[in-house]
Amino acid sequence: RKEKINESLQQASASFSQGDLRSAERICRDALSKNGQDPDILHLMALVVKEQGLMLRSIEFFDLSLKASRKQPVVWSNKANLLRSLGQIKEADECYGKAIKLMPSFRDALHNRGALELERDNPAKAIRWFEKAQKVDSNVATTSSLTEAYIAIEEFGRAAKLLNKTRKKWPNDISILV
Repeated sequence: RKEKINESLQQASASFSQGDLRSAERICRDALSKNGQDPDILHLMALVVKEQGLMLRSIEFFDLSLKASRKQPVVWSNKANLLRSLGQIKEADECYGKAIKLMPSFRDALHNRGALELERDNPAKAIRWFEKAQKVDSNVATTSSLTEAYIAIEEFGRAAKLLNKTRKKWPNDISILV
């Protein structure tokens, strides 16, 4: 039974990755008719309906997935991303917190929590989250966001130093602040 669910999950994930949302949804619904409590299928269904523009329905599927298993940092983070996009900042912050508590080295959740703090006009807190994310895995996005946060608190020297270091590390990446 679990084997069949895993096979369905792989097929639905492949369809989702290829942008075939109808097929992904059909496979997920079929799998859920057999096991409506599978957290991975529920999570994928949340992503599928989100891509279809059904945001509230997506939240329902995230919640069902988390009800089936609360220990899913990626689901908490994905739900937080959606809530943040809908302007539900407090709820998004709580979800990022749960994701990070479950996986303290979850770079995407650390970075996104920093971005949330920048949106809240709290660059000092954002810097702490971006620095934590960088300790896990330094990448252009986090480094650029950290530079932006330094600029926001008028730490221009730190921003310039980080930007120069970033340009040397990733000389061909055009997403770096100029």
